Amino acid sequence: MVEPQWLFKDSSKKKNMSKTQEKKTKHLLLQKGFNARLTPGSGNKSIKGDIQTESLMIECKITEKEQFVVKLKDLQKLLEESMNVMKEPVFEFQFCGGQKFTNYTWSAIPQSRLYQLLETEQKYLYENNS
Repeated sequence: MVEPQWLFKDSSKKKNMSKTQEKKTKHLLLQKGFNARLTPGSGNKSIKGDIQTESLMIECKITEKEQFVVKLKDLQKLLEESMNVMKEPVFEFQFCGGQKFTNYTWSAIPQSRLYQLLETEQKYLYENNS
């Protein structure tokens, strides 16, 4: 029996939104000089994550809703998979279609890495202001 097309309308729209987000992120990374590539099958094969560079593994999530649930298991999975290939994990999430933050994208990294980046920035500022 053939299923009615309307049953799949929301899932194909969400899939298209996800693919658009991944392509946009890849394009932005390429503009910044990173050799970014989309992961075939969005990580459901042997290569994990949605996007990879030489140093990053990025997992992308998108929603039209005004809230997004971050599950510990998703972060643990990203951390484990990125560590297995010696890459830094990045969890990117985007809110689109909302009233206040239309098409607003955030990227989350482990707090320890944030502190390393802040230390590097402080050293740079100190060296260039001395």
